[in-house]
Amino acid sequence: MLRRTPTGDAEGVGGGLADLGRGRGDGRAPDVAVGLAVQDEGAGRRIVDALAEGGLAVIARAASAEQVVAASVVPCDVVVLAGPAANSQRAAEIRLVREQLPTAEAVVVSSAPGGRGVRKALNAGAAGFVFESEMASTLAVTVRAVAAGQVAIPRQLVHHVDKPALSPREKQILGMVVLGFQNQEIAAKLHLAETTVKSHLSSTFKKLDVGSRQDAAALVLDHREGLGPGILSMPGAEHPASVEGGG
Repeated sequence: MLRRTPTGDAEGVGGGLADLGRGRGDGRAPDVAVGLAVQDEGAGRRIVDALAEGGLAVIARAASAEQVVAASVVPCDVVVLAGPAANSQRAAEIRLVREQLPTAEAVVVSSAPGGRGVRKALNAGAAGFVFESEMASTLAVTVRAVAAGQVAIPRQLVHHVDKPALSPREKQILGMVVLGFQNQEIAAKLHLAETTVKSHLSSTFKKLDVGSRQDAAALVLDHREGLGPGILSMPGAEHPASVEGGG
């Protein structure tokens, strides 16, 4: 089982990688073969420099994950995915790497990944995250950690790894939202003020890292997201007024 290791933990990551070795300068294959998918040339240079500082070299570099896979004459141990991308696009890239290069791990470099993006990427098979602003100190150690079979993410993102912790009332209200109830209907059925329902939803949206009830419902029902209906407290055999009144 993979061990989660916050990259900010010097003993857990840095110390644990002390014996993995550095990049070789004798012409032999590097101890960790790294692929890089990034479009921006400046970002690419910064990533290559950060890896070089840790004794790692990029053996395959291209603008997309698909091109990196095609260019990998020598199998990559780790593929670094960088640059802006929608959560679904990044997840698709990670799945491509894991399917086409089954022995390779994926590390995501991002400016500020949200909780939903972190969970989606981990569910797709990513093993590491690095903040773009912290590449110089954390990228190489993260690459080495995932190559050694660990999952390495910044301490700030650890709380995003597990399912969001919703209160019983938040689960109940979210379940009714998924069923199609509007705030006024939820308030009436649960004997709450509508402002209280809105307050619970606002807290739930923040925990789920979504901006609307539609996004929240889609997140729960997305089989790839890992949340699933089990996060809900579904009401009994009730239906929203819009359903009851329909044909």
